[in-house]
Amino acid sequence: MALNNLLILSYDGTPFYGWQKQPNLPTIQGELEKILSKIFDTEIKITGAGRTDKGVHALRQVANFFSPTDFDPLILRKALNSLLPEEIRVIKIIKGISPNFDARKSAMWREYKYFIYRGGIMLPFLNRYCYHLKKSLNLPLIKKLSSLFVGTHDFSAFCDDEEENKSKIRTIYSFNLKEKGNFLIFTIRADSFLRHMVRIMLSTLIDIALGKKEEKTLERALSSGERKLTSAALPPQGLWLWKVGFKQEDIKK
Repeated sequence: MALNNLLILSYDGTPFYGWQKQPNLPTIQGELEKILSKIFDTEIKITGAGRTDKGVHALRQVANFFSPTDFDPLILRKALNSLLPEEIRVIKIIKGISPNFDARKSAMWREYKYFIYRGGIMLPFLNRYCYHLKKSLNLPLIKKLSSLFVGTHDFSAFCDDEEENKSKIRTIYSFNLKEKGNFLIFTIRADSFLRHMVRIMLSTLIDIALGKKEEKTLERALSSGERKLTSAALPPQGLWLWKVGFKQEDIKK
């Protein structure tokens, strides 16, 4: 009988075309499935809790896959980390979880962080992991307006390339901004996210704080769903899938 297994992994998304497998392009899902299929000598499919876009990173992505045979989690973790690209690392494997567990469908919430560096010179080892913005921002205004996102809304104006018949209604549980030295760190937790949603929300807030858009833009965008009211997405390198929440009883066998 096949075993359902949970993976916790971290990755640098710079060289990959996102999580989701794509023909002839390097992706996180594609690399994992290729190595797992080689190890188990059969085709293995893996499901991730968050479909991160091209260039987006993950500190703690969660995924699950079914294995045809039993295995030692420590030995499998070692094998995976020796065969995967160095930008992907498996942190933990839990074997034999509930057969009904699905990393994507069972997730209660996802939390993303976006890092902005405000120093005059971007150090070379930071440019893959945060966005450089030297302009002075009206942070009290950003904090005030970001509260408008909290709650259940139609986020049609804050996404790109989504299926027309797909619901754009999402619930944001928290939206926080923290200043730490030269860094601005946005932390957003929601039930799930649409394509480019976090980066469009933040770019629109920043444009308002820079005086490029009116303060009422957010309210109008949320009520109308018009994408033309909002800004182009911020670059992907500042965005991180930070953690994913599950009910423990959904994981246990």
